[in-house]
Amino acid sequence: MKKNLIAAAALVLVLVVALFFLADSGGAPGTNTATVDEPEVPDIASLQAELTVTVVDIDGEPVADSSLTITAVGSEGQTPVATRSGSHTATLAAGDYIVTATADGYTTAEHFQPRERVHLTESAKLAVELVLRKPGSVSGTVLQGGVGVPAKVSVREMGTGTAGEPVETAADGLFTVTALPGRVRLYVSADGSADARSREIAVADGAHITGIDVELSPGGSVVGAITSSDGATLSGEVQMSDSSALGPRRIATAADGTFRIDRAAVGDVRLTARVDGYEERVMTVVVEVGSEARADFVLDQAFGVFGSVTRANGDGGRESWVILMHEGAEQAEVSARLGKYRIDVQPPPGSAVLAVDPHHEVSELVTATAGAAVDLVLRPGGMITGVVRTEDRQPISMFRVGVESFDVDGPAPYSTNEFSNEDFYSTDGSFEYGPLRPGTYQLRASADGYAPGSSAPIVVRAGGLNVLPHIVLVGGGTITGRVTDPANKPIAAARVGLFDPSTPFFELPRWTDEDGVYTITGVPPGRRSVYCTAKGHLSQVSAGLEVPTNGEVVRDIVLERGGSGEQFQFHGIGAVLTTEEGGVTVVEAMDGRPASIFGIQAGDSITAVDGLPTEGMRLDEVIELIRGEEGIEVELDLERGGERLTIKVERGRIVTD
Repeated sequence: MKKNLIAAAALVLVLVVALFFLADSGGAPGTNTATVDEPEVPDIASLQAELTVTVVDIDGEPVADSSLTITAVGSEGQTPVATRSGSHTATLAAGDYIVTATADGYTTAEHFQPRERVHLTESAKLAVELVLRKPGSVSGTVLQGGVGVPAKVSVREMGTGTAGEPVETAADGLFTVTALPGRVRLYVSADGSADARSREIAVADGAHITGIDVELSPGGSVVGAITSSDGATLSGEVQMSDSSALGPRRIATAADGTFRIDRAAVGDVRLTARVDGYEERVMTVVVEVGSEARADFVLDQAFGVFGSVTRANGDGGRESWVILMHEGAEQAEVSARLGKYRIDVQPPPGSAVLAVDPHHEVSELVTATAGAAVDLVLRPGGMITGVVRTEDRQPISMFRVGVESFDVDGPAPYSTNEFSNEDFYSTDGSFEYGPLRPGTYQLRASADGYAPGSSAPIVVRAGGLNVLPHIVLVGGGTITGRVTDPANKPIAAARVGLFDPSTPFFELPRWTDEDGVYTITGVPPGRRSVYCTAKGHLSQVSAGLEVPTNGEVVRDIVLERGGSGEQFQFHGIGAVLTTEEGGVTVVEAMDGRPASIFGIQAGDSITAVDGLPTEGMRLDEVIELIRGEEGIEVELDLERGGERLTIKVERGRIVTD
């Protein structure tokens, strides 16, 4: 039986091979066949993208023996790479990746950790630079009465508020602590002394700062308890503010409502007791050296509203606000940055609260009841996807995106400063920005060598991707010139930059060299102004510069010494303007200034500037057209009481305090 099966299998194999060769040779006799070209199989390697990562220090020098980690977005798998020259080139499949770098001797603090998200397309190449930061150190002595004493020293970063773990000094008070680059303070504590802090210290990468001594003063303690008006113990929080200039200290009570605060500064100490569902109480006690001041709080039930703010994914709602509403009008507004809020306002009958923030859809409107907790949940926002490219449709691979303006329904107690400016590395210029609260947004993109560009308005809806076709960046122009005093003497180290108070994007200023020369690159084409400040001189806005695409314009600036109370000068007409019902209206024509001298009156509507209609212009755009060089006329078309008239005004020098 077994032999028969083997024979049958062999026969089948022979038939299959025979049919294969018949098909390959054109088929069996008497049959019609057609020749079909097989599709060309692409070389997989040729479709892969090439990513080059260079790891440098703050001075731009390569960091040898650094390590990279390349992680595909959405994947737990990581590709660690050692870079001996500070650079590595990896061949990767198209997709999104997170690239991070580390090296011995450099900080791994999260906010200093170089971490970039990159988007790779098939057959493309992308170069990314990661900057590692090196921690410094601070040494000194903790003193009391001029004598070194043992204590605990911790470092707090001024920009982030992040505090390091306390370090024990030697018995004679000597210490050395690690400090991350930037501005820091030392916070010092010791038994029997009031807490103290050092002056602000600037720490450069890898720098060692010495001679930082911190003097302690004798302190005392505060003890007490929190109870309700009916005698029940209450567990909550006590905030203490004293004369140590350390800022408020918050201490949680024990379960029985008792608390103890040591190392308080001698003198008046202000205490605030807070318990959910109860009114706040404030008390001032006097702390004496080595003594215990007593502070007992009796709290009445609250008449306001309190609770928590979370996101739909369960995270605490940071950068959020809670609004108390009644009959469509706002009654109160509080911050809930730590995921907790408290509104000490009696909610009128029928009131409700809701939570808002820049990145999520507002919470549901929930009925507010006096003295009751109301927990709010922020719902998911939406994302914007788009492309940043040049005028000739070429993608820009390294750029930054932020929010230039926004319009949302309902209360928005925040500005564009609450939105981050994010860096993107993308071989096809594509990006995803968000999440954002539903509304209408205008984005702004910038890249080295280009003038910043703005997007068209886009409506963002919650829970998905909202497609923005593209943001086009054009070649930026250049403004250069020389800053001098009236005697033509160059002013070195004067600060010069683009003057545009309407934008939330901060542009780094330029500084004049020893010859007073400055250069500003990447300037958006069009009519622009620059500001210039120098110690001991009147600050100035120099306006009316017509900046060409990829071209250069020269503007020399003369700074004068100001008189008493004078701080700022510009060249214009001396009028206060506002926008009313879509038009630009004169609020005031300043006495003795060109506007009033040439006949401009309060209430005049400006319909055109030098022949350009103002309809649809922003107020800042109209002001930019009116400002200009001293002695040069500007022509204004006006409407006054139904009459149309044209007035030419010679721009003059305006000085303000």
